[in-house]
Amino acid sequence: MDSSIALWPWPCSAQRRCRSAAGSAAPSSTGVREQVRLAARFAAIEQHITFDPYARERWIAAYDELSRGQAGLAGAATARAEAHTVRLALLYALLDWSEVIGLEHLEAALAFWAYSAASARWVFGDSIGDPTADEIWTLARDRLDGMTRTEVSNLFSRNEKAPRNRPRAPSADRRRPAGMRHRPRCAR
Repeated sequence: MDSSIALWPWPCSAQRRCRSAAGSAAPSSTGVREQVRLAARFAAIEQHITFDPYARERWIAAYDELSRGQAGLAGAATARAEAHTVRLALLYALLDWSEVIGLEHLEAALAFWAYSAASARWVFGDSIGDPTADEIWTLARDRLDGMTRTEVSNLFSRNEKAPRNRPRAPSADRRRPAGMRHRPRCAR
């Protein structure tokens, strides 16, 4: 998979046309351009920007959830959520010409990231990225007791070779692919 997929948040929208709130006119592109130009000049000044105390508290509370990885293509697309979120918060602070990352900047970044992560889950679903593994996962997910390796082999009419060089399906315990169950062997 292309590693650049995780470099940009994945916002999606079903809305085709945008309307300004209560019929008010949207800001002119000239005004927005000028604000961004001034913010860029502010950002070019070498300075140490940190969280304010409220934002730091919120960051500590949000960090564990953001740093928890997810499986599959959606997980790959949203990898390093904590790094992206803090950069977004910094960007919002700089656009406000703020010398600290405030709670409002962090909350905006967290909201944008949550929307982007939901969009990635919508785009990629629970796809693993390997067609064989995706087919196995789709069938195993719908079965209460999962699938045995024999059932997986039978799924492909015993024609699919063991995926020794292929990435395994995501697993909670990493010893057995997700959805697989162990059947004890009979004594010989």
